Amino acid sequence: MAVCYSKSGKELAAVDSAGVLAIWDIGQKMLIGKIQLPYQMNEHAQLEWDSNGKILLCWSHDVGAFVIDRLLMKQKTIFSKSEELLQLHPYRYLSTQSLRILPDGKSLLRVQSAIFNVPDEVREAVAASSFLEVIDIEKKKVLKLDTPKYIMDIKYVKEGQFLATDWDASLYSGSVKDASQNMQVLRQTNKQRQELYDNLTMIYRGLMGLSADGKYLVVSGVSGEFKYDKSGNVINSVTGVVDVFHLKPFRKLNTLSITKIDYEDQRISNLFSQLNTICISPDGTYIAAGSLSGIVQIWDRQQMQSLRVIELKHEDTPRDIRFAPGDRPCFAFIAGDESVFYYCDLNKKQEFKLSSVETFDWSVDGKQLAVARKEEGAVLLFDFNE
Repeated sequence: MAVCYSKSGKELAAVDSAGVLAIWDIGQKMLIGKIQLPYQMNEHAQLEWDSNGKILLCWSHDVGAFVIDRLLMKQKTIFSKSEELLQLHPYRYLSTQSLRILPDGKSLLRVQSAIFNVPDEVREAVAASSFLEVIDIEKKKVLKLDTPKYIMDIKYVKEGQFLATDWDASLYSGSVKDASQNMQVLRQTNKQRQELYDNLTMIYRGLMGLSADGKYLVVSGVSGEFKYDKSGNVINSVTGVVDVFHLKPFRKLNTLSITKIDYEDQRISNLFSQLNTICISPDGTYIAAGSLSGIVQIWDRQQMQSLRVIELKHEDTPRDIRFAPGDRPCFAFIAGDESVFYYCDLNKKQEFKLSSVETFDWSVDGKQLAVARKEEGAVLLFDFNE
């Protein structure tokens, strides 16, 4: 369900659907140990190490969160599906939208968001809030709490600073040190989400990608507004876009539009041009995005020009697109219901794909790739030096 290299690249962790978490020593090619978590994991499971490789976070929004002591191989439950950390929120807020372990391994940054039952509550989405919490791992205590708009994505930058986006692709900055209530609005969007049908709403906005040096930021959004003629037909085009920013000083550099597939129904064309995955290469050189229509597009950040467009089948929506760390212009993603994994080299030196892949992760130097295949129930390691 999830794989993750430690920051040193020496250990690899994985958790399966039965809740078994394993940690391996990659260099020694040996199993360090296994832990049976109290709950089964689903496809939303995520793993993350602290900067020292001593603490491992394992969580899923509908299962709970657990931290594992790497040296003692013991797990501690932070919160679970049946036992919430705080009993202050109504049932519809029991969904963890995002959870990050801070580099020191002592606390977690958590976004707790509302659960919507489409179409009954979809019209309330614009006004819904998210709860931003800083959790002390040892004391299991919420240090700070904020209630901004519905948070879509969050990135931890450094020295307690973080960036967040909401469903309307507004951009915020904040700090876990000086009270998150002081969140600053960096970019406010005026356009509200537009409805395509009575019960179908555009929601894929505010996805975020951050370069490794923290200089460049990309945020997904939508360009255009829906307008209808007297017959109810859509008369203009809406497309998914990537806004590119320089962070310090903060300024917008450009807006990039993804290649659009035209369907007979223009409303469907508008819906499926939305972006559902986005990232920027660690050095800020390349930008990648994938749309619901099965388009993956790569841009050169300096020239702001499209370098490559990959057209998949219309129903093969890409997800989890990520560039390799280091200086190799390589990226990977998973697409479609069959979970096909694609590895691509912009220099076209090597490309391949694998079927039935649940998840993957790059080593910190980008020289190894861990791919978890469902068919084999195993993690395959690819070494690019070999």
